[in-house]
Amino acid sequence: MPANGPNTRPPLTGVANFADDVAIRPYAEMMNTIVHQSSPADGNHRNMSAPELLTQDVRAFYRSLR
Repeated sequence: MPANGPNTRPPLTGVANFADDVAIRPYAEMMNTIVHQSSPADGNHRNMSAPELLTQDVRAFYRSLR
């Protein structure tokens, strides 16, 4: 049950699945509503070596909320 009570909706969440990570989506779905998922093949925006990829991913997440 969410901390704010039984009538509270789970937060809208975006998930990035990197090639070398354990699948995070099943864990994220336990208490969140997944509305965006990306699977960056190179994992670059995780360590900010390619900030433009992170920017594109964040924009895509917010675009899905419109």
